[in-house]
Amino acid sequence: MVYNYSITSTQKCQGVDGYSYRKALSHRIAELYDRTAHLWQYAAKIRGCGDSIIVRRYEGGETEIAHALFCRSRLCPMCAWRRSLKAFGQLSDCMTYLDLKRQLAIGKPYGYILIGLTIRNCDPLDLPEIIDHLLESFARLRRTPEWKRVIRGAHRTLEVTYNPNTITMHPHLHIIAAVDPSYFKSRYYISQEKLTQLWQTALKVAYVPVVDIRKVRITPERKDISEVTKYVTKATDWDKLDESESVLSALHGALHGRKLYANYGVIREASRVLKQSDEDGDLLDVGELDSKIAKNIRKDLCSTLEAYTYIPATGYVRIASAELPPWQRMAWSELLQNAT
Repeated sequence: MVYNYSITSTQKCQGVDGYSYRKALSHRIAELYDRTAHLWQYAAKIRGCGDSIIVRRYEGGETEIAHALFCRSRLCPMCAWRRSLKAFGQLSDCMTYLDLKRQLAIGKPYGYILIGLTIRNCDPLDLPEIIDHLLESFARLRRTPEWKRVIRGAHRTLEVTYNPNTITMHPHLHIIAAVDPSYFKSRYYISQEKLTQLWQTALKVAYVPVVDIRKVRITPERKDISEVTKYVTKATDWDKLDESESVLSALHGALHGRKLYANYGVIREASRVLKQSDEDGDLLDVGELDSKIAKNIRKDLCSTLEAYTYIPATGYVRIASAELPPWQRMAWSELLQNAT
């Protein structure tokens, strides 16, 4: 059995059909847990994740989950999707806050760079140790004069992918970093070659690691930074996961209780000011609607509430629906919010 999906992809993943798609993936992961002796207790938890949901449907047909019980397991596709949406929404908010603050202070917003840091693939059994080494190496990189001189803040995501052909794991980091606008023309500009040298030293390895660094080009109007933030907040997006219980066990052990996302510097401060919850907090209000659509919707005035239950062979099936008159919509929205 091979699972080939992206939790941030919009293909085949819109509306209730999208919920059914991810819920089906959760059932498949639960089957793997069932067959893994020391982890069987997680199977029921993941299988029951989001069994019943209440959906807000807006006048244009857009939907978002208003109420559900999520299991919050690291390897649950439903929760991974919600966690990813939350992360990229929060990062977008931080970037907007920082740029407005910076614009008011000096008349220019921050510049941003995307960074990818890798380490060689490893055996699944070595994954916890390798991830520890990866994160420790990133801490060493952040302490270098070259980094501290130009990076004002950063958001990092830990992602682990699996290669079924070589039966190896590939942990790596995606980072978006804030820099001064003058950085790109300064003598302290970090080239890809320089970053590779710095990362090799931080990793303490003899081989030359694969590194990527590029400028983020955001229009002055900042029409849509979601594509930028999606790039660095894929989180736990496993491209191919086969039926090997040992691989599941390795992933579970390596990621259980571990922070997939972290903020530093001005991005961390922005997150604190905005009072954002951590990745394992609320998975309901995660900015599920596309940013362009959300701008044109009064989210407190949904037109219909729909209740769904999940049937494995069918998907989510609607069991109740209530079309709300305008005078009731605000009250129902507040009631649902209090229930969660």
